[in-house]
Amino acid sequence: MSDKSKVPLFLNGTIVGSVEEPDWVLVDVPSENHDRIFERYIRFDQKFSDKPIVQLSLIGFDIDNSRNARLSLNAAHITAEGFSLQMRTWLNTRMWSVEVAWLAIGSA
Repeated sequence: MSDKSKVPLFLNGTIVGSVEEPDWVLVDVPSENHDRIFERYIRFDQKFSDKPIVQLSLIGFDIDNSRNARLSLNAAHITAEGFSLQMRTWLNTRMWSVEVAWLAIGSA
């Protein structure tokens, strides 16, 4: 028996991370080749009934054009109330800003 009582819920938004934030680490190149991760928690405007699916899309970035462009996006720690957006780079890539769109799909 299918549960037709669940109402679909779609939420979305955009996030910009940049060097203006005190914990922005994507512009610094460490002496060793460690990954650098900037993480921001996104709280949904409305709670889902269960853990939703979260889709991320890169809108744009400001990067040092003398180096390779390396960027990985990840939606982590997804719950019915929100998720952590992780922006990661590595080696000598330097990023001044990253803009990401997100879409969460689930049931209300």
